[in-house]
Amino acid sequence: MLRIGICDENAENRKSVRKILTKVLFHNEDFSCMEYADAETLEQELERKTVPFDLLLLEITFQSKNGLQLAKKIRQKKLDVDIIFVTEETEYVYEGYDVQAIGYILKKNMSVDLPVCLQRYMAGYRQGKMLTIKSELAYRTVLLADIQYIESNGRRLLIHTDREEIPFYGKLADIEEQIGTYGFLRIHQSFLVRKSKIAGLQGYEVSVGERWLPVSRRYYRKVQELFCPEPGNLFQRQDVDQTVTRSVALHMDDNGAVIGTKGELLGVIYRMKKGEHLYLGRDLSICQIGMTKSTVSRKHCVIRRLENGNYEIEDCSKNGVYVEGTRIGKGNKREAYAGNRVWICDASQELRLG
Repeated sequence: MLRIGICDENAENRKSVRKILTKVLFHNEDFSCMEYADAETLEQELERKTVPFDLLLLEITFQSKNGLQLAKKIRQKKLDVDIIFVTEETEYVYEGYDVQAIGYILKKNMSVDLPVCLQRYMAGYRQGKMLTIKSELAYRTVLLADIQYIESNGRRLLIHTDREEIPFYGKLADIEEQIGTYGFLRIHQSFLVRKSKIAGLQGYEVSVGERWLPVSRRYYRKVQELFCPEPGNLFQRQDVDQTVTRSVALHMDDNGAVIGTKGELLGVIYRMKKGEHLYLGRDLSICQIGMTKSTVSRKHCVIRRLENGNYEIEDCSKNGVYVEGTRIGKGNKREAYAGNRVWICDASQELRLG
């Protein structure tokens, strides 16, 4: 289940956000919402490190606090939380990128922009973070971070989490192939275990939660590699926690971004990995970042993230693309760097590279 926090002093704003969440997620995602009417209560949660949500929709302006300060605290504490700013403030988009916000939504555009941001977020959230299964008669998703181990009894599989057991049908080998690279280890023909949940090894058994699970000879050496000898104790656990985090943001350290800071693009945060490229223009069938201004070409420019971490801007337009005020020229390319400002047609439509 995706747990969502909404923090805004205005009750009507919280109601509007919840309505959009329900419309976007209801048919495809199990989710719960927790609302905060003031920033102080949320800050107390952060101090206790018991944040009961995976995604936070956060206003920036409060009577006594600043939402950006709270976001910075989340990142300083390395809490497993994603952030989408939903605000009336227009001047903090780049700061939102600095705290690895998933999106920056202006309230005046919320009904259109928030659903798009949520759908993009869910695509990244599911990739490598969740296991989709058919349990009984319904499909459901299970967070990898919640799984202790998966048990096989023929074609019937059983997922064990901290809170429940979930039966479904499948082959353990297929599940291993799907999630094995996300911190899971096969220890037996009948058991696939999350490495970070293995508390101890004694003989040919490992301690997982409240159970001791058998380790077969075939897999024993791989299990043994997680431990090292110590006097007085046969084995002691090493640092084997290949954490499967819920947060998309905690996997963004090497990501750059295109951030809209002025005009029609204000609030856009589009993440880019090295080697990726995107198109910007009026033709939404080919452009990841769409614009509606008539002076913008159907395919106005191409932005590429280079392997060295810099960017390359290719001008495909009639009315121009500018990097730090200098026009590139149609058909030409120019290397650009994090922090550079890119104008689309003129200075009223501005991007900034992250």
